[in-house]
Amino acid sequence: MHRVKRRLENNYKLSLIIGLSVFAIAGIGPIILYRFYSGNTFVALVDMVLLLTVTGAAIYAWTTDNIEPPAMVLALVVSGGLVLMMPKLGTPGLFWYFTLVVFNFGMLRAKWALFLNVTVMWLVLYLSELSSWDELLPFVMSALATFGFTFIIVYRSDMQRMRLEQTSLTDALTGIANRRALDQELDLVFAHFQRFGIPFGLLMLDLDNFKRVNDTAGHEGGDAALRAFTGLLTESLRKEDRLFRYGGEEFVVVLANVEQTTMKQVAQVLCDLVAEELKSPADHTTPITVSIGASLLQADDDGESWIHRADKALYAAKAGGRNQVVVYEEIDHMQSRGSDA
Repeated sequence: MHRVKRRLENNYKLSLIIGLSVFAIAGIGPIILYRFYSGNTFVALVDMVLLLTVTGAAIYAWTTDNIEPPAMVLALVVSGGLVLMMPKLGTPGLFWYFTLVVFNFGMLRAKWALFLNVTVMWLVLYLSELSSWDELLPFVMSALATFGFTFIIVYRSDMQRMRLEQTSLTDALTGIANRRALDQELDLVFAHFQRFGIPFGLLMLDLDNFKRVNDTAGHEGGDAALRAFTGLLTESLRKEDRLFRYGGEEFVVVLANVEQTTMKQVAQVLCDLVAEELKSPADHTTPITVSIGASLLQADDDGESWIHRADKALYAAKAGGRNQVVVYEEIDHMQSRGSDA
C-alpha cells in the first residue's frame, strides 16, 4: 500500500488516470444501466466505450508506467465521445465541454490540449442547436476564456513542476540522482522484473576511509573527490545503468539485464578503476579506494530487502580489508570454503 501511495504521489498524471477510472466505474457504470433501461441505447453504448477505454488505459498506465500513450488515448476518446453524443444531448451537452477543456489540459501537453480543445469546440458548435450569434457568441467567448486561462495556468504549473521535480530528484553536490530518485527507480525496476523477467543487480558502494580525505584535504577537497568519483562512474557505466547518491560517501548503482557473473565483473571493473584513477585532493597521489557489495534482485524482494542484502555484502567487503567486491549470493559459499579449510 505504501508503494501504491508513493507512485500516485510522484506521478500526477497517473493519479489522474487512476482517479478517472475509479470515477468512471462508480459514476458512469450506473448511468449506463439507466440509459439502457430508459431506451437511450446509443448514448449508453458510447458511455460503455468510454468506461472500457478509461479502465484499459488505467491498467496499461499502472502496469507499464508509460503514461503518455494512455493519456493521449483518453483525451481523444473522451473528446470524440462528447462530439458523438452532441446530437443526442442537445444544448445541455455544451456544459460538458468546459469539463473536457480542463480534462484535456490535465492529460496532454499544453499545446496539444489547446489544439484539441479548439477542434472539439467547433465540432460541438456545429452539432449543437445554437443557431444565432446571440446564442453562439457567449458560448464561444466563455470557451475561449476558459481554455485560454487554463492553458496559461497549466503551462506555468508544468514548467514549475518540472523544475521542482528535477531539483527534488538530484543531489545538489554531485549532480547525480539522489535517494528519492532511487525509490522511484526501484518501483520501475520491480515492475519490469515482474512483467518481463528482466534480471537486475544492485551495487552498494562506499568510499574507503573517506573521513581521512576530509581530515587531510578539508571538506572542500572531500566534496571535489565525491564529484570526481561520480564523474568517473558516470563515464564508465552503460546508459541503461543508473547511479544514485545514497548518502554521505555511499552510492548505489542499479544494473539492468545482468546475471551474477556479469554483475560481479562490472563491480570489479569499477573497483579497480577507482583505485587507479581517483586520488586524494590533499596530495594528488594517495589513491582513494571503494568497497562494493552486490546482490541480484529476487522475486520476493522489495526495495528494503534488496538494499539490505547489498549492504551486508558491502559490510563483508569492508571487514575483509576494503578495496574489494563481495557478492551477497557468494557469502555463504565463501564462508563454507573457509570453514572447510
